[in-house]
Amino acid sequence: MAAKILVVEDDRDMAEAIRLTLENAGYQVVNAYNPDEAWEKVSAEKPDLIVLDIMMPTGTEASNLFGNSARPKLMSLFAMSPSSS
Repeated sequence: MAAKILVVEDDRDMAEAIRLTLENAGYQVVNAYNPDEAWEKVSAEKPDLIVLDIMMPTGTEASNLFGNSARPKLMSLFAMSPSSS
């Protein structure tokens, strides 16, 4: 069974590009477009890895998003942000 990756990215075009890249590499991919949707997907989908856009314009910092011990434990987290170049 392929590893399941949750991509949390508010830019739908970027989320789609990441999804296609990961699926072409053999992974199962689930997208979420905001932190609330991400938590729903974490609970429902139980991903092996979360790819997170830490610069989402939601006012929620990544540490707040994943810091609540009442929420599911994460196996792996990969945080990304846009390049400043």
